[in-house]
This record gives sequence, C-alpha cells and structure tokens, in this order.
Amino acid sequence: MNYRLFCLTAFFLAVSSGAAAGGAPSLPEIEGWKCGETASARLEAFEKDYGYFERRDYRTPGGMSFEAVLTGGAGPKFFNQPPAGVSGGAGEASYEIISVNGYKTSLEYDPLVGLALSVNAFDKNYTLTLECGPFETSGDLLECARTLIGEMEKTDPDKTPEAVL
Repeated sequence: MNYRLFCLTAFFLAVSSGAAAGGAPSLPEIEGWKCGETASARLEAFEKDYGYFERRDYRTPGGMSFEAVLTGGAGPKFFNQPPAGVSGGAGEASYEIISVNGYKTSLEYDPLVGLALSVNAFDKNYTLTLECGPFETSGDLLECARTLIGEMEKTDPDKTPEAVL
C-alpha cells in the first residue's frame, strides 16, 4: 500500500497549512455520519504550489470506520497504473482495478493492514484514498467512496466525470 506512504510523506513535507482553494473539492460533512476534524495542509516546495492535502476520519451509521485522504492540485499522480479489469496479488494480499462513479480506482486488500481504495479523478484534479481495517468489507468501502464522491461533486460545477477506463 504505497499510497499510504505517499500521503504521509506529503503531509509531513507540507510547509504551510491551509484549506483547499475556492472551488476545489473538499472532504465534506455527511449527514448521519460521525465526521472527525479535517486536517489540511498546502503542498508547497521550492516556492511552487503543488496543491493541498486533507485528511478526515468517518464513521457510518452502520458502524464502519475509515480514514479519507484527499489530495488536489498538481501533486497527486498515479504512475504506471494497470488498465481496468487487471487484478493480482501475492499470498493473501490482492489488488484490482475497478471503476467507482466513473473514475479509475485501485482497490487493495491485505489481511494484516486492511483495505485501501484510491480513486483517480485527475480530470477533476484530485485523488481520493479511503482506508479501513481488515474486518470491513470491500462493498462497504466502495459504498462509502461513492457517497463521498457524490457529496464532493455536489459543489463542483462540472459534475460529469470523464471515464478514464
């Protein structure tokens, strides 16, 4: 789950804090969910703005807890991501490339660490990652991602995603 390392590194390398720029997606409050505080930081280096980072913990009414990380701007990238429909794994760990709300998404599972879902929304200039423990189901995590993306795009003037599959 290399994306976790990227997100943690990006957070600690941020040189100043701040929220997403006006009009940029943000991690929303979801009615009926317990929503933790939002931690955010600008991603800046060598006097160049690479975007922003947000992190928030959520708990659904059904009791599922997960962490959401949103990176936006010029910084987030997926390099060498396999095409849609590819899956694989080693031992009991696995990954699969799927679509969530029209966006190319990587779903990873590790029996010790849990589930991680990375949504590639480059046409919207952001990447959304959700992570939860090993006892949650991928279906529940996918539903949470669909809900978050839907709420984030309610404030987006161009709500129609371009399929990147």
